Amino acid sequence: MFKVKAIWVNVIVLSVFFIVSSFSIFAVIMWGRTGSPGETTCVSCHGSFPLNSGPGNMQIILTPSLVSNQYVPGQTYTVTVKVAQPGDSLFNCDVEVIDSLGNNSGNTTNTSLYTSLYTYIANSRINVFGSGTQLNYFDFSFNWTAPTSGEANIYATGMQSNSDGTNSGDYVYSDSLIHLKPYTGAGIHELNSTLAYQIYPNPATDFIHIRKMEITGTKKVVVKLIDSKGSVILSSSFENEMTIETRDFPKGLYYLKITDNEFISFRKILIQ
Repeated sequence: MFKVKAIWVNVIVLSVFFIVSSFSIFAVIMWGRTGSPGETTCVSCHGSFPLNSGPGNMQIILTPSLVSNQYVPGQTYTVTVKVAQPGDSLFNCDVEVIDSLGNNSGNTTNTSLYTSLYTYIANSRINVFGSGTQLNYFDFSFNWTAPTSGEANIYATGMQSNSDGTNSGDYVYSDSLIHLKPYTGAGIHELNSTLAYQIYPNPATDFIHIRKMEITGTKKVVVKLIDSKGSVILSSSFENEMTIETRDFPKGLYYLKITDNEFISFRKILIQ
């Protein structure tokens, strides 16, 4: 009896080791395959079909959404990489977020059991590698905190594997979000035109008053005041109206971020 139990324990341990080892080995193979400048994609090994020629697709999605291709400095975004192909169930991805010089941009944090962070030794770039099984598609996600300045570029390669243990018969997809710029106030507009706020005075000296002009189902409105470097210097919430004391803030340009349910708006504020 004890020998049988010992055998089963060994089998379980070996199985777990095999799964973890396989994931790590496959991740090493995929490192540096994001399609970013200086890198290839998985087609370099899985070359049965041209890039993006299969019946599926892949997409990079940021939450909250970007407006006018601009990110809010210091904002943490959930990056979702969706790899899809009808009828298949094994998917992989490799993702990088880099600046205009090819260096890591912002801060990348792993938030899922299906993704891991690796550093590609050839260029010191942080890679987010993902592997998951689900029929028709798989969503890989991680958090990215935007830098305080500079350009950001997100490159990703995804692959559908036919699970035959070879490099043949797999479709490879690629997507990117490039030339993302820090929010400057130019080109940013209120995302939900049906919600209106009265914000005064602007320019401000001693205070800023915010008042909701329309009654909606949302009770809690979140307000953040962001300085020109992207740092959040105040975070608060209100239902109908609130006043922000500004007399102790350094003079200069600020950005007021208002989140009302799923709707986000930005206002440029000058404190003098």
